[in-house]
Order: sequence, then C-alpha cells, then structure tokens
Amino acid sequence: NLGQVNESAHIRFNGETYGSLLGPDYQLVIPNDKFLDSNTFEIEVSNLMANRISDMDKRGIFWKKFYNVNFPPRRAENRGKNGLFDASGWEPLPSGLSGPVTLTPLKVVNRR
Repeated sequence: NLGQVNESAHIRFNGETYGSLLGPDYQLVIPNDKFLDSNTFEIEVSNLMANRISDMDKRGIFWKKFYNVNFPPRRAENRGKNGLFDASGWEPLPSGLSGPVTLTPLKVVNRR
C-alpha cells in the first residue's frame, strides 16, 4: 500500500514492472515467489501537469506551441496581460509520494 500518492505511481519490483497505479487505492499484490533474499522496490511518481504548466509560465518558458490556436482562458483569473491563458498565478498542488508506504504479508487461502 503506497498510502497518499499525487497522482500516479509506476511500480517495479526486482526489475519487473507491475504496472501503473492511478488510485484511489494505490495497492498491489506481489506473489510470494517473486521475493528474493534481497529485494528492490521502485516507485516512480508522476504528478499533475498543472504544476509544470504553472512553473513554465512563472519562468517565462514558451510551451504553448499550437498551430493557429489562440489560447483563451476559461476563467478570468487565468487571463494574462495579453488576454490569453496564463498559469503563473497558480499555487503548487500537492505532488509526490506522501505515504505511508506499507508492506503487508498476506495469507494464501486455498478455495475448494
């Protein structure tokens, strides 16, 4: 169980990919036969693009590379001096792995 994740997590265990978790439950089961004497558990977290967009607008990085498209804001508070969309006023949203990360052994139940 990865606990609190903002927003998605890609999981690898001992070099084997187990997929991406999108929530709301960030849990997966790793079969017992996959465990070694020493194990590596890798978690790659991707957050919302909103933080990146806001950061690029704050730093003046040109990212709105669209052909023949004006980029109007949906909300007035996102309107820049040129009348187009600007996210430089956005506060960062929670991102990353906040946890707590827990490993819980499971008992195998044989069904008859």
